Amino acid sequence: SDNTGIALLGYSGQLQPFFLSLPLQPGEVPSLVNANPEQLDMGFAQAEGITALDQDTYFFTSEAFSNPLLSLPASLFRLELPDSGEGEPGEGEGEPGEGEPGEGEGEPGESENPLLGGGPTPGLNPDELRIFRPQGSSILEYAHGSSATVLGRAIFDVSGRRILFQQGTSVQNPSIDISQLEQAVYYLTLYLRDLTLTEPFVSK
Repeated sequence: SDNTGIALLGYSGQLQPFFLSLPLQPGEVPSLVNANPEQLDMGFAQAEGITALDQDTYFFTSEAFSNPLLSLPASLFRLELPDSGEGEPGEGEGEPGEGEPGEGEGEPGESENPLLGGGPTPGLNPDELRIFRPQGSSILEYAHGSSATVLGRAIFDVSGRRILFQQGTSVQNPSIDISQLEQAVYYLTLYLRDLTLTEPFVSK
């Protein structure tokens, strides 16, 4: 609205939503050559529209999405950038439905997983599962909010084919080596005593 830049919302090749801000210089056409898209920490929400409240505050929406493994409601997200304009878009506040799965977990490349020894994580809903992975790492970490015992875990591809299944004492460690997975979208599923939790992720 102040004619200082253009805000874009898009997808990576792995269907991860990203935010991109391009500065505008008088008389020049903005270029994507040196652009640096920032991945948004909103899972695999089907982001579709963006609008600016001011130069540091943005709202974007996601459409409802459903497949045999996952259903996501239509959602509204709010993204606050620091006054300097050099913020981390992954720190935006998500406001889909009742929970806040779009809420940032910290800077990209930082593991903020509080679930180091297994068990429920304070601050998460009982039916909530969050996935973490340091940038460039082949170790997938996760946290959940249920106090129920984890009996097993699995990884599925987008067609619903089970790629990995583990049970026993190994599932008490909330991390999985995914170095053998091809680059694609997958779903991590936890089988707890009283419910099943599923969350998508990308293997890079």
